[in-house]
Amino acid sequence: MNLESTATLVGIVRDVLLIFILLFMGAALYVIYRKLSSVLESVDGTLKSAREVTNAISERFSESTSSDGGFILGIGKILSFIRRRFARNHDANSS
Repeated sequence: MNLESTATLVGIVRDVLLIFILLFMGAALYVIYRKLSSVLESVDGTLKSAREVTNAISERFSESTSSDGGFILGIGKILSFIRRRFARNHDANSS
């Protein structure tokens, strides 16, 4: 066996090993992709559920806040009316 045939044999073995390594890496990447996609789908479902819960809570608080705000506004108007009436009666009695 001469040097030229040995170099050719080493080149062929190197090329075959490179092909096998690339095929193995491709298969490994595919398996990783499949596992990650299922995890990401699970995370997406969890995020959708969390969004629904936060929206429900937010709507609940915004409804109570708006009705409470109207109630407080009404109380403020009543107190303002009473204060003005009291001020008018007080001014009329002092004159």
